[in-house]
Amino acid sequence: MQNLTQTLNINVVNTPSVPNAGGITSPGFLSPTVVALSILSFALLLLIAVRILTRNNKTTTKRTIHKATTISLMLLPLLTIPTIAILSNNLNPLNTQATSNLSSVTPAIDINIYKPKDSNNSPTNQTKPLTKTATSTTTVTTDNYSGYTLSAKLNQTPASDTTNNITLTLNNEKLTENSINIYTNETNTSPSTQDHTIAVTVPQDIQSGTYKYNITYDVVDNPSTTMQSMTKAKCDALTLNETITLRDARDNQEYRMRKLADNNCWMIDNLKLELEQGMTLTPATTNLKTGTEVTVDFAWDNFTSGTRDTTGKFVTSGRLTKIGSSATGTDHDEYNAWRQANPNTTNECQNNIGDSGNSGLSYNTNSKTKCGYLYNFYTAAASTALNTQTSGTANGSICPANWKLPSGLFGPRDKTNDFAKLDLAYNGGTGVDHNLSSPDTQNLWLSTGAWQGALSGGYYSNLFGQGRYGTYWSSSVGPAGVTYGTNFDSGSVYPGTDNGDRANGFAIRCLVG
Repeated sequence: MQNLTQTLNINVVNTPSVPNAGGITSPGFLSPTVVALSILSFALLLLIAVRILTRNNKTTTKRTIHKATTISLMLLPLLTIPTIAILSNNLNPLNTQATSNLSSVTPAIDINIYKPKDSNNSPTNQTKPLTKTATSTTTVTTDNYSGYTLSAKLNQTPASDTTNNITLTLNNEKLTENSINIYTNETNTSPSTQDHTIAVTVPQDIQSGTYKYNITYDVVDNPSTTMQSMTKAKCDALTLNETITLRDARDNQEYRMRKLADNNCWMIDNLKLELEQGMTLTPATTNLKTGTEVTVDFAWDNFTSGTRDTTGKFVTSGRLTKIGSSATGTDHDEYNAWRQANPNTTNECQNNIGDSGNSGLSYNTNSKTKCGYLYNFYTAAASTALNTQTSGTANGSICPANWKLPSGLFGPRDKTNDFAKLDLAYNGGTGVDHNLSSPDTQNLWLSTGAWQGALSGGYYSNLFGQGRYGTYWSSSVGPAGVTYGTNFDSGSVYPGTDNGDRANGFAIRCLVG
């Protein structure tokens, strides 16, 4: 939350004697300010006049003072009026804008209300309330992908409000000590600058004087509604097994996220990001290093000749064009080319052969994406790992920003990777290959368990394994052509230890990190 306070001064002063004058004039200085300037100007003129009149006679007489006073009064308007005009141009209260950002203090706004008088300099008998408006400008910076909400309230309602019937509104909503929402930004546009209208309404018989208000503006993050707005700190604040639904800011696809026993927040739906021709992935929305942008280019396609498979099984394939550099990949290079497949367009994902007790489905009945999409490793890693790489990890992925591919096997019988630690967090888990004999681990990996794995199978030249097993990429690179991942069926699991051919299409589950 960012809390900023603004001072609003409502200055009620008498209008000079002008026929038919009334209402509220353009803002000027408070009458006390004018009086002070006039007194100072008169004193200065008087001193100068006395010095001039007594320059040849050092004695100051009553007659001399009288003459000096007369001259000073005659010259007073010539000095006071220009002074007020100059200051007004530089300090006009309505030109003072309230700027709210994460590092500034909101200045004061002055609104001057002039009570109307008739030609005899007497208050008019009009009863119509007087209203004047001013503009308050707020600027908010945010990195929350769900945006922010700006609210405002009075710190304390002065007693004068009741006795003098003063009404304040902000964007046509009455200002009280209770907060009102005055603007909602549902994106992470930053900085965001908005103008807000403050309106003051007073009765004409209000007593002259200054009425001071303090308006507090509050900026709060909107609840995490996007994948990109989720952070490790927000994950840590969740309770075990707490599940929330988020949307991917790139295509508005919804996913369920759950905090599991390893204290990590995992997607419990398969990724279903459909890569389109010309789509640009940036660090703002995708798990890429700062300064890295990649664009999907399907102008060349040796698998489907630039069109989708007529059965709908194979969605798109092609090679990547990096912004500012030449394309990677070569003709008929099935490893270093974009490939994704959609197993949901046929019956394979619907016919659950291996996961009994789930209504014949290969995925949980509450899934947002069913089997999701299947990606080769080059695509899953957003081109950050080529087939020539034989160790280490991918430096990026097509997971949303603030999410990542889970790590897999780092070495022989390694149990420190993300998949292994998840397996170990449940009774019966070993962190390495094992049978799903324990109800806890069985209920972790399968579609009715905590992780709600889908038996989404794979894709090479055709779909295979749907309804029989699920295979998921990690970020851990193995020997040439191999990347480690997780594979499971109804009877066993390989948590981060399964070696998958990088040319194959497998599913993706991301975790916050």
